[in-house]
Amino acid sequence: MDGNEMNQLDDLLNGADSGTDPEPPADNEGGDDPKPNTEPNQGTDPNQGTDPNNKETDPTPPQLSEDEKRRNEAFARLRAENSQHKKLLDRVAQKYGAEGIDQLQEKLDQEALDAEAKELKMSPEAIKRMKALEEQNRQITERSRQQQIISKIDQVQKTFDLDQNQLKGFVEKLRDNRIDILNTGVPIDTLYRAFNYDDMVKTEIEKAKEKWIEQTNKANNSSGTMRNKGKGNSSNHKVNTMKELDDLLKNI
Repeated sequence: MDGNEMNQLDDLLNGADSGTDPEPPADNEGGDDPKPNTEPNQGTDPNQGTDPNNKETDPTPPQLSEDEKRRNEAFARLRAENSQHKKLLDRVAQKYGAEGIDQLQEKLDQEALDAEAKELKMSPEAIKRMKALEEQNRQITERSRQQQIISKIDQVQKTFDLDQNQLKGFVEKLRDNRIDILNTGVPIDTLYRAFNYDDMVKTEIEKAKEKWIEQTNKANNSSGTMRNKGKGNSSNHKVNTMKELDDLLKNI
């Protein structure tokens, strides 16, 4: 055995006696290191499906009350109807060659004016002037009517010394009963008494009661003054006998 073979034999013997076990082979036979699993573990996160405050989220929308549902349905129908009306007006405006509802209204008014003028055998300009005068007369008549009503209401307030609440109540009663104070033929003060008869009777009773109490107090005060004067005069007179006592009682 040459020197090289002896050296190899020594190396083998030294390796066997070192007491170290050989490392087990890696599971990856290909020699590549296994990659760590960096993906989140699906389904195992305790916070999955919760908000940052760790509160469970409710996926279902809040339930609407019956009134809210009816309101929403009514608004939906109204929007649909408005949409249909707008489409219809747009078609009519297009037919008349108008741009927008305002121009369509002008064209329709002119068409009606021309038809009326033709029927009355007048010019459209004359029809316009006649309608303007009618509107002016209507406004004058309405203003005159309002002034008459105000005058009558003011008369009632002064006659019965009403405050604003009482006057407002009377006007509301006229309105609720659909009474036109200018065309009833009944005086305004009679209407007020008819609507407020019970209250007026109570007021008159209270006034009569207060007057009676006042007169009674005056009579009592006057009588008390007379008695006080009599007592004052008799108090200066000394009572020494039974006869003097009887005379004193007679004077009282």
